Amino acid sequence: ADSLLSACRSFLGVLRETGPGAVADDFEGNLRKAEELRRRVSVSSTSVSNGLKLGGEAGVGKGLIRIPSQGPLVTLSSLLLAEVQEGIHRISPPGGGEGKTAELRDPSGAVGFLWMRRSVAFQSELYRAL
Repeated sequence: ADSLLSACRSFLGVLRETGPGAVADDFEGNLRKAEELRRRVSVSSTSVSNGLKLGGEAGVGKGLIRIPSQGPLVTLSSLLLAEVQEGIHRISPPGGGEGKTAELRDPSGAVGFLWMRRSVAFQSELYRAL
C-alpha cells in the first residue's frame, strides 16, 4: 500500500503540471483520505492505541489499528479490512440468493482509493488517445 500511495503522490504532480487544477485538487482530496487511513493503521503487533484490534475488539475513538503483520508491508487489502473492522462501511448478509453486499461510506480511505483508481484509468485512456 505504501508504494501505491507513493505512486499516487507522484501522479498528483503530473496532474498539477498537465491538467486543470480542479482535477488535481479532487485527486489530492482522495489521496488524503487514503493517506489518513494508512496513518491510522499500525503494523505493530504489540499495542493498540485508542483504537481497534482486528478480530472484533472495539476501541474508543479512532486511534491506531493493529493488523496481522506479514513483514514490513501493509497491503491495500489490510487497509480496507481495517475500515470494515472500524465499522465505517456496512456489509449486509447474503440475501435473495446473492452474496454479501457492501456499502462504502464517504469520507473513507476506501472511497479515496476507488476514485483515484478511476481517475488514473481515465487519464490513462485520455493520454493514450492523444
